[in-house]
Amino acid sequence: MGRSPREDEPALDALQLGERLRAVREQAGIGVRELSRRVGMSASMISQLERGLTMPSVTTLYAITTALQVSLDALVAPDPAALAPEAEPALAAASVMETAPPTLAEFAAGGATLTPAREDAPGPVARRTAGRRIALEAGVRWELLAATPAPDVEFLRVTYEPGGASAPADALQRHEGREYGTVVEGRLGVTVGFTTYELEAGDSISFASTMPHRLFNLHDDRATTGFWVVVGRAGGADPAVYL
Repeated sequence: MGRSPREDEPALDALQLGERLRAVREQAGIGVRELSRRVGMSASMISQLERGLTMPSVTTLYAITTALQVSLDALVAPDPAALAPEAEPALAAASVMETAPPTLAEFAAGGATLTPAREDAPGPVARRTAGRRIALEAGVRWELLAATPAPDVEFLRVTYEPGGASAPADALQRHEGREYGTVVEGRLGVTVGFTTYELEAGDSISFASTMPHRLFNLHDDRATTGFWVVVGRAGGADPAVYL
């Protein structure tokens, strides 16, 4: 099966992601050693990530962004100023219409004019060319969909390459929040607690993210893709706890 044009479009590489992680950390006034203590990872590994020498896993990226109190949306924002945690309200403000919406009476009278939005204008639409993709470790590819002003909501298109998994089989992850997902292509294994579910295209699932969990591709010759919503991940608890 050939790769779709969307999958062929560029994702943030290790160097770009590392630079953004370092910018967030420095803006938060947190040192490498302090961050390593918060996420339970060696300072040398944090340094390697920031220098683009390696890509983080799903668990590692969640742990770091939670510790730095920054959303995934802010992390992939093209504007470096949006990397700061306090910049989240600006994202919400940018998505508000510049002019008051027409009333129902104006629509009925034919007095309302609809103007097509510019593709480069701030607003609720995330274009597929916006570069909101991250190719993570272990064959996992994230694409952040429509920007969410709320830092505790993440809307993702997730692709698992053959053999791809969100965490090792012997090190399930858990974090704050709740997850809602549906498979659109392929077959996905979802382990929650001591039970593994097999999802096919059209199947969906919801579970508390505080339960140890792991998502993985059941195919060894094709990718599996799904849409995922994570709500309340930045709840303030330990961002990544392993079994």
